[in-house]
Parts: sequence; C-alpha cells; structure tokens
Amino acid sequence: MFKPTNKRILERPVSAQPNVPDGVYDGLLESVEIKEMESRFHPDGKREVVNFKVNVKLLDDETETLYVSPTFTWSLKGKFIKQLDDLESLPEPGDELDLDRLTGMKVTVVVENTEKDGQTYSNIVKMTKRKAAVIPKPPVPTKRAIKPVEVDEDNFFDDDDQNLNLELEDLAEGKE
Repeated sequence: MFKPTNKRILERPVSAQPNVPDGVYDGLLESVEIKEMESRFHPDGKREVVNFKVNVKLLDDETETLYVSPTFTWSLKGKFIKQLDDLESLPEPGDELDLDRLTGMKVTVVVENTEKDGQTYSNIVKMTKRKAAVIPKPPVPTKRAIKPVEVDEDNFFDDDDQNLNLELEDLAEGKE
C-alpha cells in the first residue's frame, strides 16, 4: 500500500507481498477476469489466465487479498477445469460460463507459503465453494411400544399382603 509521508519521501515496505500464514481460510471472490501474463513457457512469451482475486479473512478480522491465476484452457488436464469443478461452476460441454456470476462467491481457501529468490509468497493451493453451515437438528425422541404387563395374581401378593387384604374386606363389611 502506498503511504507517502510527503510527496518527496517514499517509504519502501518491508514486504511487497502479502504474508498470510499457512492454513485454511474463509474468503470471498472479489473479481474474476481474463488477463494476459508473461510466460517463459509459451512461444510468444505470453499466456492467458483466469485471474481470481480473493479477499481472505484472517483470524484477527483483517482481510488480505490473494490471487490464483490458472492458465485459460478447456483442456481436461488443465488447472482451470479443476478450479471450476471445485467451485461447482464447471459448465457442461457447449454451455457458457459467465465470469461475473462467480464474483461474490463465498469460498474456502488453503494457503501455503513458498520462498523464491529470497521472497516469501502466500499461494492459494486449493479453493472450493464454501458450504452453508449445517445446524444439526435435535434428536427426535422415539416412542416406546407399550406392552401389556402380565401379572401372576397367585404369586403377586405375599402372605402378609393377603392377610391385610382380608382385614380390609372385613372392615368394609362391618366386621371387626
């Protein structure tokens, strides 16, 4: 970020590249566009990429912007096809892909840092469409089957209970 103290003095930042710790983060696709980038592997020195600009939410509620730019090709072996599949946005053969419809998509990204030429780069190594949170439902109580209880009346009362029962019958009849 450019923050001049005055127009004649410029401060060079410690690191020009964002440094996001390795890990899994929630993100938001800010933009998706086709760009032309330099490439030492292509005969004309250029390649077309699909540039995904992702705002990554860090643990301290700050955001950092990272990019992932697979080469634009419909080859089944290409990273672009895999990326669209991970975002659940791969069109069927013959169908169209509207890049603007990807903008605003909530994503989950896996970030890994690599060092090259003395610089540390934060790279998105995997990006998937974020799933909606599933709130578990409370368990439904199961109804128990009511089974009739079989009582052996002959053995249900012991001798003391039978004597008490006889005494109660005598009292009810008016006998003492």
